[in-house]
Amino acid sequence: MTTALTTDRPAHRVEGQAAPAWVVKAGRVGIVSRGIIYLLLAYLSFDIARHGRAPSQTSSTGALQELEARTGGKFLLVLLAVGLGCYAGWRLFNAAAGASGASKRLSSLVVGLIYAGLCVQAVKLVADHPMSSGASGNPEPWIAKALRWSGGTVAVEVTGAALVGAGVGLGVWSLFRRYEKDLALERLERGWQTAVKVLGGLGDLARGALLALVGIYLVEAAAISNPAQAKSVDQGLRSLVHHPYGALAIYCITLGLLAFGIFSFFDARLRRL
Repeated sequence: MTTALTTDRPAHRVEGQAAPAWVVKAGRVGIVSRGIIYLLLAYLSFDIARHGRAPSQTSSTGALQELEARTGGKFLLVLLAVGLGCYAGWRLFNAAAGASGASKRLSSLVVGLIYAGLCVQAVKLVADHPMSSGASGNPEPWIAKALRWSGGTVAVEVTGAALVGAGVGLGVWSLFRRYEKDLALERLERGWQTAVKVLGGLGDLARGALLALVGIYLVEAAAISNPAQAKSVDQGLRSLVHHPYGALAIYCITLGLLAFGIFSFFDARLRRL
């Protein structure tokens, strides 16, 4: 792997604006933490494909719970909480001052808030605070409330359709993404450049598939007015595993999640911040 850097590299930037040094460092630490989360998700989804169940929720909060149950998990959770906070801070900086364009700012804001929530959940686990059984664990109570609202059915259908669209869009984007725009791939040998692109593409395909899966179940729940049809990621995978070739599909998703976890380590090193 080529590690030599040119001496005339441009200043670190976040979406076009010069980024403070702390933002650059926080971004890189945070991207590594994101990679660890996806490696844990890959393990949990693999367990579903193998046994038809998971040791914990196959969601980000479930991955944190699984880590907490391991030997030395508390210490690792402290480190991960710091990393997740760094990632959230980097994303929120993008939303407030770094990103160019309303869509990029909105995307950074949403992702930043999600990872800030994960950071809070990690801190709660470290402090032995009971985890709330939110939508990540079982969305049925939330969907049941929404369906009782005036126009709630339409809202749930639109949300589900948006998730499906986002999943499909992420999958399509994975095929045409220009990695050179965001990553300093010129620092790697050509073979490693190809490997990074393949890892990123597989990861985005898997993430898109999970978004679409959750969205499909939401649309079905609204269509038949049955909140029990709405499923979280782990519930959706457990349902999928009992379909013909379902286990194979989950193994493919697991491979993609694993690929994205590994890609995140390259992303942390090469991202143009």
